[in-house]
Order: sequence, then C-alpha cells, then structure tokens
Amino acid sequence: MRVRDVYLAKADSVSDSQSKTYLIPPGLKIQNIRVKYAATNGGTSNTVGKLNGMVSKLELVDGSDIWASCSMQETQALNCFNGSQFNHDLPKKILSAGAAVVVSEEAVMNFGRWIGDRDYYLDTSKLKNPLLRLTHALTISATAGFATGTGQVSVVLRVIDSNPPPYKGCVMSKELKSVSTAASGDDQTVLPLDWPYMGLLIGALKTTILPDAVLTNMKLWADTGRIVYFDETMTDILADNIERYGYFHEDFNPLSDTAATFLSDLYYRTRAWAGTGGATGILKVSSVTAESIVMAFTTGQAADTMTARIEGVSPHGSVYIPFGSGVDPADFLDPKADNIAELKLFNTQGTAAAALTVVAQQIRQ
Repeated sequence: MRVRDVYLAKADSVSDSQSKTYLIPPGLKIQNIRVKYAATNGGTSNTVGKLNGMVSKLELVDGSDIWASCSMQETQALNCFNGSQFNHDLPKKILSAGAAVVVSEEAVMNFGRWIGDRDYYLDTSKLKNPLLRLTHALTISATAGFATGTGQVSVVLRVIDSNPPPYKGCVMSKELKSVSTAASGDDQTVLPLDWPYMGLLIGALKTTILPDAVLTNMKLWADTGRIVYFDETMTDILADNIERYGYFHEDFNPLSDTAATFLSDLYYRTRAWAGTGGATGILKVSSVTAESIVMAFTTGQAADTMTARIEGVSPHGSVYIPFGSGVDPADFLDPKADNIAELKLFNTQGTAAAALTVVAQQIRQ
C-alpha cells in the first residue's frame, strides 16, 4: 500500500468569519484530512494566544448525510486519544502572545481507528457529492486577538494511492450534543442505534474548573437498565485515561511583561515549566489552576525567547471512553448485535454553566 499527501487548499485566505466549503474529488480513499488554520496576532499582542476555540465546525457532508462533524477542539482531543502511541503532544501548534506573530493550529479529521490505520478509511466513491465544510469566527483585536483579514487555511488529504486493503468501513466522529451544564442533576443523551460504537468523547469544559467537578459520574445503559455498559465516576475515568494514554504536552510563548496568564488546553493533573533564553532573564510559573497557567518574569525579554511547557491530561476538558480495547471491532458496542432498542448516556452534573459535549465515534460500513 502506498499513500501520499495532497493539498486540497494551501494557505487559502479566509474572511474573519466564514463557512468555507471545498469539494472533495470522487474516487479517493482517504485515511485522514489535516486542517491547519493560521492568523496574525494583533499589532500590540494576542493575550488569547490560540485559535482552536474560534473554529466551531470541521465537517464532511454528502448532501444531507453527515460523515464527520466536530469542533476543532473536539477533533484535537480525539487526535490525542486516537493518535500515535509514540506522540504525546497535542496536534502541531505555534502558540504565541507576541505582537504580529503568526499563530497556527492543526487538527486531523481521522477516518481510521488511529493515525495510519490501514483497514478503516473513507472511500469517497461511496459518496455522491462529498464536501468539506469549515466554520470559524476569528476574534479580531489589537491586544486580545488577531489582525483583521489575516486568516488562512490549509487542507491536506492523506490518500491511499495504490494497493488499498479491502474496505471494512470508516470511523465517523460526530458531535451529538452541546449544552450548558446545571449545578446538579443528570443530563440525558439518547444515542443513535445505526452503527457500532468505537468510543465516546465527553467534554466538560469550564475555565479554571477541573472536569471531575463539572461532571461527577457517567452511566451508559440500554433498554431501561437491562444492560449497563459502564457506571463510573469522572475521577476514575480520568485515571483510566492516564493509564491508557499517558500525559500530553503543549508549548506557549508568552508576551514580555511582569506577569502573564495562559489558558492552556490541558485541564487535569496539569503542570508547567517556563524559561527564557536571555542570559539575565528570569521566567517562572507562579500557579496552575486547572488549565490556567500564571507566569512571572523580568521585563525586557523578547517574547520569542520565552517558552512555557505544559503537561497534563483531559485535552479541552474531555475524557475518552473506548469500548473494549478501542481497537478491535469485536469489542465495539453494537446496538444491532446486542438487540438494543434504547441506548442512553447519563452525565451527573456538579457545576453550572460549563460546556457539556458528547461526541460519538462509530464504525460506518
């Protein structure tokens, strides 16, 4: 089998707020689609320092049929859990608060069980009119966002060029729910029964709040409790994620000042180190609260000489629940094989006004 990377778009200029659509050529066998956004910081600074929260949808549609639909944050989290065992960084990023610096971030829309899966991929010959639709709204600001008109997007298709393995299906990653949490009570999600489940990504995102304070327990059952697939505290699910996937890393270049705060993308067991390349400069981490990294340093240091290294789990405040190994299709939750007529996920809430999201990964054959 031979694969190659093909540009669908290369540094394509986009408006500050837009839904951009690209036609995918027919007859391709696609392992994944790498989407890269870039924009130039404001003339004074960009205290936000990143843009993943400004990209609301990465979608692949075929008419009214949706094959993939997640935010950039959800896609980056899936990349952590479905990525390579040799890579424990978040998808490639250049994050900086510096004036007029180009910030860039990537997310990989993966159609296999992991990056490079040979057996599961997207075969566009099975689709009539496949479209890639990207939706974003960049924050425009001289101090806390980007300069207007500087947004760009690149799209790279990883295509199986010759000798493809027999087609077994592809992984569909789709957001099923996005709501604001309450201070208590169970939030219920009714899950579709159409395709087998490889795993679920549950987001519990609220700045400076740990995910196991937002959600305290998760339960998945079928047929009014006849089958219980799991009933576990969020704290224990986070512990399982650490054992399965380890810690993830992220880098950030702060703006030169006496103090700075960076809201990283890692929300649990987070720790950080910082340093400067200057001979006399000092840069240190003052405190870490969930994803919030507070740094203190001497003035006069250039922004591009200073770096904070962040390590933690729960990317974008999320946890991943695989079924079985999360790799072997024999382990997946198959509603049809289990003769299920009803499948419900219950999330027990513990903090109000957090973003609760549910993303399903299903095998479509």
